[in-house]
Amino acid sequence: MRSSKRRTVAAAIGAALAVGVLATSCGDSGDSSRASVAKNTLTAGKVSVTFPSTWQQTDPTGDLDAVAELHEGGTPVGRLSVRRDFSTASSVAFAAHDARRTYTFGGGTQRFGKVEHQGVPGDVFRIDYPERESPGGGEGLARKGARVLGTDVVAAEGKRTFFLVRLNYVSGQLTSDEVDAIVDSVAVSD
Repeated sequence: MRSSKRRTVAAAIGAALAVGVLATSCGDSGDSSRASVAKNTLTAGKVSVTFPSTWQQTDPTGDLDAVAELHEGGTPVGRLSVRRDFSTASSVAFAAHDARRTYTFGGGTQRFGKVEHQGVPGDVFRIDYPERESPGGGEGLARKGARVLGTDVVAAEGKRTFFLVRLNYVSGQLTSDEVDAIVDSVAVSD
Protein backbone atom coordinates (compact mmCIF):
# COMPACT_ATOMS: atom_id res chain seq x y z
CA MET A 1 0.00 0.00 0.00
CA ARG A 2 2.80 2.43 0.90
CA SER A 3 4.64 1.91 -2.41
CA SER A 4 1.43 2.61 -4.32
CA LYS A 5 1.05 5.95 -2.48
CA ARG A 6 4.70 6.78 -3.14
CA ARG A 7 4.25 6.07 -6.85
CA THR A 8 1.11 8.25 -6.92
CA VAL A 9 2.91 11.09 -5.13
CA ALA A 10 5.97 10.69 -7.39
CA ALA A 11 3.74 10.71 -10.48
CA ALA A 12 1.96 13.84 -9.26
CA ILE A 13 5.27 15.60 -8.58
CA GLY A 14 6.59 14.55 -11.99
CA ALA A 15 3.43 15.82 -13.69
CA ALA A 16 3.64 19.13 -11.79
CA LEU A 17 7.29 19.56 -12.82
CA ALA A 18 6.45 18.78 -16.45
CA VAL A 19 3.65 21.37 -16.42
CA GLY A 20 6.01 23.88 -14.83
CA VAL A 21 8.67 23.29 -17.48
CA LEU A 22 6.10 23.63 -20.26
CA ALA A 23 4.67 26.81 -18.76
CA THR A 24 8.07 28.46 -18.43
CA SER A 25 9.28 27.37 -21.85
CA CYS A 26 6.17 28.67 -23.60
CA GLY A 27 6.16 32.11 -22.03
CA ASP A 28 7.58 35.41 -23.08
CA SER A 29 9.39 37.05 -20.16
CA GLY A 30 7.43 34.95 -17.71
CA ASP A 31 4.08 35.45 -19.42
CA SER A 32 2.82 31.97 -20.22
CA SER A 33 -0.04 33.38 -22.30
CA ARG A 34 2.30 34.29 -25.16
CA ALA A 35 4.33 31.87 -27.26
CA SER A 36 8.10 32.24 -27.12
CA VAL A 37 8.88 32.54 -30.82
CA ALA A 38 10.84 35.76 -31.04
CA LYS A 39 14.47 34.94 -31.76
CA ASN A 40 15.67 37.51 -34.30
CA THR A 41 15.00 41.23 -34.64
CA LEU A 42 14.12 43.44 -37.59
CA THR A 43 15.14 47.05 -37.07
CA ALA A 44 14.31 50.09 -39.17
CA GLY A 45 15.13 53.46 -37.67
CA LYS A 46 13.69 53.49 -34.13
CA VAL A 47 11.26 50.64 -34.88
CA SER A 48 12.04 47.02 -34.03
CA VAL A 49 10.08 43.78 -34.09
CA THR A 50 11.17 40.25 -33.26
CA PHE A 51 10.40 37.17 -35.32
CA PRO A 52 10.83 33.38 -35.17
CA SER A 53 14.31 31.99 -35.80
CA THR A 54 12.91 29.85 -38.63
CA TRP A 55 12.38 33.03 -40.64
CA GLN A 56 15.18 34.73 -42.59
CA GLN A 57 15.85 38.43 -42.89
CA THR A 58 15.89 39.47 -46.56
CA ASP A 59 16.75 42.65 -48.42
CA PRO A 60 13.82 45.06 -48.44
CA THR A 61 12.43 46.16 -51.78
CA GLY A 62 10.26 49.06 -52.85
CA ASP A 63 9.01 51.17 -49.96
CA LEU A 64 9.78 48.57 -47.26
CA ASP A 65 12.52 49.31 -44.74
CA ALA A 66 13.03 45.83 -43.24
CA VAL A 67 11.77 42.36 -44.23
CA ALA A 68 11.88 38.79 -42.90
CA GLU A 69 10.33 35.82 -44.70
CA LEU A 70 9.48 32.21 -44.06
CA HIS A 71 9.92 29.86 -47.02
CA GLU A 72 8.70 26.32 -47.45
CA GLY A 73 10.15 24.43 -50.40
CA GLY A 74 11.37 27.70 -51.91
CA THR A 75 7.88 29.26 -51.74
CA PRO A 76 7.16 32.17 -49.40
CA VAL A 77 4.62 31.24 -46.72
CA GLY A 78 5.16 34.20 -44.38
CA ARG A 79 6.39 37.77 -44.53
CA LEU A 80 7.04 40.34 -41.82
CA SER A 81 7.84 43.87 -42.91
CA VAL A 82 8.48 47.30 -41.41
CA ARG A 83 7.55 50.36 -43.41
CA ARG A 84 8.46 53.74 -41.95
CA ASP A 85 6.94 57.11 -42.76
CA PHE A 86 4.25 55.38 -44.83
CA SER A 87 1.41 57.84 -44.29
CA THR A 88 0.90 61.59 -44.36
CA ALA A 89 -2.09 61.28 -42.04
CA SER A 90 -2.68 63.70 -39.17
CA SER A 91 -3.10 60.97 -36.52
CA VAL A 92 -2.34 57.31 -35.82
CA ALA A 93 -6.03 56.48 -36.32
CA PHE A 94 -6.01 57.94 -39.84
CA ALA A 95 -2.67 56.25 -40.56
CA ALA A 96 -4.27 52.93 -39.54
CA HIS A 97 -7.01 53.54 -42.11
CA ASP A 98 -4.29 54.22 -44.70
CA ALA A 99 -2.64 50.90 -43.79
CA ARG A 100 -5.92 49.06 -44.24
CA ARG A 101 -6.28 50.50 -47.75
CA THR A 102 -2.85 49.13 -48.75
CA TYR A 103 -3.57 45.53 -47.77
CA THR A 104 -2.80 43.41 -50.85
CA PHE A 105 -5.46 40.79 -50.22
CA GLY A 106 -8.30 43.33 -49.94
CA GLY A 107 -11.60 42.87 -48.19
CA GLY A 108 -12.68 43.82 -44.71
CA THR A 109 -11.04 43.51 -41.35
CA GLN A 110 -11.59 40.99 -38.61
CA ARG A 111 -10.45 43.41 -35.91
CA PHE A 112 -9.57 47.08 -36.13
CA GLY A 113 -8.85 49.24 -33.14
CA LYS A 114 -6.60 50.85 -30.61
CA VAL A 115 -4.68 48.46 -28.34
CA GLU A 116 -2.60 48.80 -25.19
CA HIS A 117 1.05 48.26 -26.04
CA GLN A 118 4.05 48.33 -23.68
CA GLY A 119 6.84 48.95 -26.21
CA VAL A 120 5.36 51.85 -28.14
CA PRO A 121 4.52 55.28 -26.70
CA GLY A 122 1.23 56.87 -27.72
CA ASP A 123 -1.63 55.35 -29.66
CA VAL A 124 -1.18 51.94 -31.27
CA PHE A 125 -3.64 50.36 -33.68
CA ARG A 126 -3.87 46.67 -34.49
CA ILE A 127 -5.61 45.44 -37.60
CA ASP A 128 -6.34 41.75 -38.13
CA TYR A 129 -7.43 40.66 -41.58
CA PRO A 130 -9.59 37.58 -42.15
CA GLU A 131 -8.32 34.61 -44.12
CA ARG A 132 -8.23 35.33 -47.85
CA GLU A 133 -7.03 33.59 -50.99
CA SER A 134 -3.60 34.70 -52.21
CA PRO A 135 -3.53 36.07 -55.77
CA GLY A 136 0.04 34.71 -56.02
CA GLY A 137 2.59 35.91 -58.50
CA GLY A 138 4.01 38.84 -56.57
CA GLU A 139 7.31 39.13 -54.77
CA GLY A 140 6.94 37.80 -51.25
CA LEU A 141 3.41 36.55 -51.87
CA ALA A 142 2.28 33.04 -51.12
CA ARG A 143 1.40 30.76 -54.05
CA LYS A 144 -1.88 31.40 -55.84
CA GLY A 145 -4.82 29.94 -53.95
CA ALA A 146 -3.06 29.67 -50.57
CA ARG A 147 -5.17 30.84 -47.63
CA VAL A 148 -3.44 33.89 -46.13
CA LEU A 149 -4.02 35.87 -42.94
CA GLY A 150 -2.58 39.22 -41.96
CA THR A 151 -2.01 41.51 -39.00
CA ASP A 152 -0.85 45.13 -38.97
CA VAL A 153 0.51 47.29 -36.18
CA VAL A 154 0.38 51.05 -36.81
CA ALA A 155 1.86 53.69 -34.51
CA ALA A 156 4.04 56.79 -34.47
CA GLU A 157 7.83 56.71 -34.58
CA GLY A 158 7.99 60.44 -34.03
CA LYS A 159 5.63 63.38 -34.21
CA ARG A 160 3.42 62.69 -37.25
CA THR A 161 5.86 60.05 -38.53
CA PHE A 162 3.92 56.81 -38.71
CA PHE A 163 5.12 53.26 -39.21
CA LEU A 164 3.45 50.06 -40.31
CA VAL A 165 4.52 46.58 -39.21
CA ARG A 166 2.75 44.03 -41.42
CA LEU A 167 2.65 40.27 -40.92
CA ASN A 168 1.21 38.04 -43.66
CA TYR A 169 1.29 34.26 -43.41
CA VAL A 170 -0.29 31.16 -44.89
CA SER A 171 -2.93 29.68 -42.63
CA GLY A 172 -1.40 27.13 -40.26
CA GLN A 173 2.13 28.60 -40.34
CA LEU A 174 1.67 30.58 -37.11
CA THR A 175 -0.57 30.10 -34.09
CA SER A 176 -2.55 33.01 -32.67
CA ASP A 177 -0.13 33.05 -29.69
CA GLU A 178 2.83 33.34 -32.08
CA VAL A 179 1.12 36.22 -33.92
CA ASP A 180 0.42 37.93 -30.59
CA ALA A 181 4.05 37.46 -29.50
CA ILE A 182 5.30 39.12 -32.71
CA VAL A 183 2.80 41.98 -32.31
CA ASP A 184 3.74 42.42 -28.64
CA SER A 185 7.42 42.61 -29.57
CA VAL A 186 7.01 45.77 -31.69
CA ALA A 187 8.97 48.56 -30.01
CA VAL A 188 10.10 52.13 -30.59
CA SER A 189 13.44 53.13 -29.10
CA ASP A 190 14.28 56.59 -27.80
